[in-house]
Amino acid sequence: DLSSETRFHGPPLLLTHGIVSGVSVVIRLGDELFGVLGAHTARRRSFSMQDATFLRSVANMLATVIQRRRAETALRESEERFRHLLRSIRDMVWSSTLDGSQVLFVNEAVERIFGVSPEEFRRNPRRWYGLVHPDDRALVEAGVKHLLTTGTGEVEYRIVMKGGEIRWLYNRAAVIRDENGMPARLGGVVS
Repeated sequence: DLSSETRFHGPPLLLTHGIVSGVSVVIRLGDELFGVLGAHTARRRSFSMQDATFLRSVANMLATVIQRRRAETALRESEERFRHLLRSIRDMVWSSTLDGSQVLFVNEAVERIFGVSPEEFRRNPRRWYGLVHPDDRALVEAGVKHLLTTGTGEVEYRIVMKGGEIRWLYNRAAVIRDENGMPARLGGVVS
C-alpha cells in the first residue's frame, strides 16, 4: 500500500496514475541485474506470497530470454567478424571430416589458390587431391597419415593448374577435438 509504506516511495509515474498497491521483483540471472518487474493496481489490494512467487517466475523467464537474446546477438556479431576476417586473408582456411569425405568449411581463398569455387570444393572434396602433382602424391599421403597419427602436420607440395601451371603450396593442419577430447574433424590453412 503506497499510502502507508514507509520504507520506499512510489515513483511519480505510479502516483500520477493513482496506483495504491503493488508488488515488484528484480529481474536477474545470477549476479546480472536486468531491471524490475512490477504489478500495480489503482484499487487497494494485498498481494500474497503466491502472487510474488508467480511474478518472480515471470521475471526469471524474462531474464533468461534477455540473456539468450544478448548471447545470440554477440554470437551473430562474432560470426560476422570471423567471416569478414576469413574473406580478407589470402590463405585458404578449411575444415573437413576426419576421413576428408566432406568439406565442412572453406573460405573464398580456395578459388585463388586452387582455381575452384568454394561451392565446387565442398561438392567434390577429393578434387584437390587430383590437382596434386603426381610426384608429390606419396608425400601428401604421408603428411595426411602423420596428421591423423600425431594430431598436427604440415606438408609442402605442388599442384598442377588447368593450364599446366605448377604452384607450390604449404598446408598446415590439425585434428580438432570435441568437448570430450575425441577427434572430431580436421582443420588447416593453405598458403
